[in-house]
Amino acid sequence: MPKIKVNHNSLIEIADEIEAYCDEQDREMLKVNAKVAELFLTGWVGNDAKEFTERWQAVDDPNSITYKFKTQLKDYAKYLRSSSERYRKVQEDVYNMAKKLPR
Repeated sequence: MPKIKVNHNSLIEIADEIEAYCDEQDREMLKVNAKVAELFLTGWVGNDAKEFTERWQAVDDPNSITYKFKTQLKDYAKYLRSSSERYRKVQEDVYNMAKKLPR
């Protein structure tokens, strides 16, 4: 009979790490966005300022690679949590069935 060994707690820990990474990335983006806004308060104008702004805004656009990567990471964390719960449930069910076997 095939056997799968899974530590479902490890899956949760990995999901936690992924979510912490995404949260940190969000915090850092807020900091950088504030610094970029400060640049324009100093009176930076011109074509270079406009191009910089457009390129910077594209970084956090929903179509950007950065945004898509973060979304995929968050989706993967959800998948890990779901998988962990399924493995935990299967392990619990098997344990409960085994307890019912005659001794």
